Amino acid sequence: MLTRLAKRISPLGWRVQILMTGDQIATHEAVVRALPTKLVIDHLGRIPQPDGVRHPAFAAVRRMLDEGQTWVKVTEPYEDSKLGPPYADSSEVARAYVQAAPQRILWGTDWPHPTQHDTKPTRCSSICRPIGRRTRKRAVVSWLKTQPNCSATSH
Repeated sequence: MLTRLAKRISPLGWRVQILMTGDQIATHEAVVRALPTKLVIDHLGRIPQPDGVRHPAFAAVRRMLDEGQTWVKVTEPYEDSKLGPPYADSSEVARAYVQAAPQRILWGTDWPHPTQHDTKPTRCSSICRPIGRRTRKRAVVSWLKTQPNCSATSH
């Protein structure tokens, strides 16, 4: 179904956005890479921790980024984190994507985190806060700071 839908929307210049677990990305990499559209991978690719950058899905996402037709949303770092705030394990994945392809990184938020139940943040941390220009910029800049030619702007 995904391939058929991608073929229908490709002439419109639209992108396909996928939300898959890291294991699903690794399993279906060939299908996803063969889509005739540009691609957006949601929520850091849901890369399982503690494997993180050593997980096969991270390598799959990197291959897609390297091909130049894929964007990654650096959102929901808490979803797969085993360490909790400030999500150093998920932040390692985010920083690696930013270093690989800073021009194809998207940032967003899921506030108020409707998918979180037991682990729902009770306070908005600096990584997930959608409120306030300075706070948003600080979250993204923490992942971008190693990129000399990359600028973070907040609107």
